[in-house]
Amino acid sequence: MKTLTLLLGVFLFWNFGYYLANRTFYKKIGQPFHLIGGHSTPSSAQERPTALSHQAESKEQIKTSDTVEAQAQYQSIVEKFHLEKKNSDLSAVFASSPAGASIAKIAVLLDFLPQIQTPAGALISRELEILRNQSRETLDELQQDLPKLSLKYSHERQFLVQYVLQLNVDTNSKIDFFGDDLQRSLNPYEPQNQASYNGVIALSALMKVTEDPNIIEPRLRQTLSHQPDSMARSLLISTFASKYPDRAKTLKTEF
Repeated sequence: MKTLTLLLGVFLFWNFGYYLANRTFYKKIGQPFHLIGGHSTPSSAQERPTALSHQAESKEQIKTSDTVEAQAQYQSIVEKFHLEKKNSDLSAVFASSPAGASIAKIAVLLDFLPQIQTPAGALISRELEILRNQSRETLDELQQDLPKLSLKYSHERQFLVQYVLQLNVDTNSKIDFFGDDLQRSLNPYEPQNQASYNGVIALSALMKVTEDPNIIEPRLRQTLSHQPDSMARSLLISTFASKYPDRAKTLKTEF
C-alpha cells in the first residue's frame, strides 16, 4: 500500500504540473485569439467601431476551423514536426463533424499547449474557442468517438476527458459522460503505461462535477466489479478516499 500511495503521489504531482500549465494557458486566452494576424482582440469599444457587425461575422467564422489560411498553417506545423502519423490516426477517429476536426487538431498538437506564443499554441487557442462555442456538439463527438481512441494516445484522451469540465453543458450530461468513461477504463495497472490512469482521470473529473457520493459510488462500484487487476482497483479506491475516506474503507474490504 505504501508503494501504491507513492505512485499515486507521483502521478498526481505530474498531473498538477500539467494542470498549472493548462491554467496559465486558459488565463492567457481569456480574450479570443485571432490565428491569422497573430494579435489578441482589441478590448476597448473605441478600437472596435463596427463591433456588432464584426461580432456577427466572427460567430459565423468560428463555426469551422477549416479556413484556407488556418488549414494551411495547421498542415505546415504537422509537416514541420513530423506529426503526419499522429494526424492521420486522430483525424480518422474524430473527423466525423466540424467539432471532431477541432478535437483532432488539439489532440495532435497537445504537446504545444503551454507554448501559446508559438503558431501551434495560437492554433490550439483558436480550436479551443471553437469547441467552447459548440459545447453540446463537442460533448456528443467525444461520447461517440473517444472510445475508439487507441490506448497509445491515452495522454491526449486524458486531456480531452478533463476538458469536458470546461464545456457549457448541463451537470447531468457531464456526470453521464464521466461515469461512462470510468466504466470503460479497465486497463491493468502498469506504472509506466499512461493508460493505467484513464480511470483515475475519469473518476477525478466525476468527483469535481458532483460532490454527492451517492452519485459517484455506484458508478465506481460497477467499475471495480469489472476490474480484474487488484492494483488498478486500489488506485481507484485511493482516489475516492481523498474525499470520502469512510466510504473508501468499505470499498477496500469488498474489493
